[in-house]
Amino acid sequence: MDIDILAGFTLRPATMGDLERVVTMLNACSMHLLGVQQHDAHEQEVDWKTPLFNLETDTRVVLVPTGEIVGYAEIWDIDEPHVRVYSYGRVHPDYRGRGIGTALVAWEEERARMAISAAPPGAQVSLAQSVNSQDETARALLRANGFDVIHHFWRMEIALDGSSTPAPQWPDGITVRTFDPAHDLRAVVTAFRDEFKDHWGFIDIPLEQELKQWEHRITADKNFDPTLWYLALDGEKIAAIALCWPKDPEDSAIGWVDILGVGRPWRRRGLATALLHHAFAEFARRGKHTVRLGVDATSLTGANRVYERAGMHPTQQMDAYEKVLRPGVDLRRQTLDDDAL
Repeated sequence: MDIDILAGFTLRPATMGDLERVVTMLNACSMHLLGVQQHDAHEQEVDWKTPLFNLETDTRVVLVPTGEIVGYAEIWDIDEPHVRVYSYGRVHPDYRGRGIGTALVAWEEERARMAISAAPPGAQVSLAQSVNSQDETARALLRANGFDVIHHFWRMEIALDGSSTPAPQWPDGITVRTFDPAHDLRAVVTAFRDEFKDHWGFIDIPLEQELKQWEHRITADKNFDPTLWYLALDGEKIAAIALCWPKDPEDSAIGWVDILGVGRPWRRRGLATALLHHAFAEFARRGKHTVRLGVDATSLTGANRVYERAGMHPTQQMDAYEKVLRPGVDLRRQTLDDDAL
């Protein structure tokens, strides 16, 4: 697709040489919308180097004649069975209303349709994109291009007071230790897949592919800290995990709970709350003033209610939009089976 007709704008794939300029543009967008810089060049580079992600085929930047990057889009279609393609796009606030966003969404759809031939016969194939609920410009753009809101997610947080952080109350028989990168990765990824199969939108992807993605993240991301990855064990079995990162890109004084999951046999026993309190205490010890996480606003397993009872509250909402590219059987988790309740 060529958008040179738009007053000299140029559309091309991103290169590693564009990294800093892309992040600068993305931060201009988040500053305009939320008053904070949400993007970090190191984390963007880690994403771009994810196995099977291809800058040439999976990204586009929009440039003006001076070389400034004023638009960016990416497509994530690396996971089998290729039934749900994820997109992300932003346009610099000073350049909105000139057709750049429309052109980027058109490229995203054109690229996403390549997944149809790789998807299982008869399966629904869709293009997804999440935007902040406050970003009315982006929401209007998606609606105008045939996307519908299908779900909502929250960012939740809690302000820490080290003197009042509750001590974790562990269920009988549960022990906790930190992650050993040399030996635990396969077991943790397997536990994660088992725990999150009950979450809305879950799609089973090949284990070996997922392992490569996790291995890339923990080896390439300089912020990875195995002493913040907690495994709750029942004997030798992983009953639950809380995988935390030492900082939020917006503020290094904010801790981030990236993944918290409990296996079916150990739910409704207070294990998730105990892991949260364990993480809160460690973040407080490290001088963090706030802890954040992301959660399904209507979690099938009730995770949002667990976090609320632990004193966390929503601060932002992300709206999940979707456009069906090929009708068919929806392979995503939609509801819980009775035996999961």
